[in-house]
Amino acid sequence: MSVAVQHWRCPRRGRDYYNSALISDAPNATYTFGANGWVPQAVFVDLGTNDERVLHSMKKQHPNGSTVFVRETVAFLHSVRARYSGGREPWANISFFLAAGPIRNFTARASRAVPVAVERANAEGLDATFVDLTGACPAARLHAPDNVDGCDGCSAHPGVEGHYEMARLAHPVLAAKMGWVDLPAWY
Repeated sequence: MSVAVQHWRCPRRGRDYYNSALISDAPNATYTFGANGWVPQAVFVDLGTNDERVLHSMKKQHPNGSTVFVRETVAFLHSVRARYSGGREPWANISFFLAAGPIRNFTARASRAVPVAVERANAEGLDATFVDLTGACPAARLHAPDNVDGCDGCSAHPGVEGHYEMARLAHPVLAAKMGWVDLPAWY
């Protein structure tokens, strides 16, 4: 079952975006996975506020929107691995990192769906790890007294400090999984 999401007045399925370098390119294929033979060791997917809003709108259309969200997320990961593998075995060995956060608490509901997607991906033979970024903005300095979510950028998005905190939270998770031993100079 495919789910069509109304986005910018143009109905698209998540899969319509898989081969697009930019969201505005969909459904045209503007990104060729592994065309030059390069395969990433890791793919980081940050599922944020806008993704949670899609999940919420899916629940209005489909009572079990979280199940659809999990299924489509895992399908996306399988697609990335298959595309970097040229569509055939042996499959590319890619570590996937699925993050949620940090903007406000809109991601609180999505962040519960994301760990389920990680569990499902691992059960289906993928290598997936959850990265919790929900605490990044409260740790950053507020840019205005009325900024209740703690993000230091425009329109409640993370700014420089918020992105620093996101990197600080993500680094230990990636380092442990990828076997990194040296800390970056900014850490």
